[in-house]
Amino acid sequence: APTTLLTSDYESLVITDMNSVIEWVNADFFEMTGYSTKYAIGKTPRFLQGENTSPTTRKRIRKHIKSNKPFKESIINYRKNGEEYTCELTVYPLRTNKGETSHFLALERETI
Repeated sequence: APTTLLTSDYESLVITDMNSVIEWVNADFFEMTGYSTKYAIGKTPRFLQGENTSPTTRKRIRKHIKSNKPFKESIINYRKNGEEYTCELTVYPLRTNKGETSHFLALERETI
């Protein structure tokens, strides 16, 4: 069942608008990143990136988002305490009943 998949395979869920602005994160976002929901809402996920985040990966993610198709990507992010971690993203466009993309759902998990 999809619910089992979401809860067992991913640590964090993030919903962004069409401009990549975070509108919602689940409670586990704090556990993974150290950032509160209140801090994350209204920002883009770029605040999680840093020195070792690959510009090539960032460009690939932007290209995927523009394509409006689901994708999977890994990116180096940083926790609030400065600790680096590799985040695997599985991103799905969320569509209106007219079939237009309105938001994106990112399922995130830390990989080793």
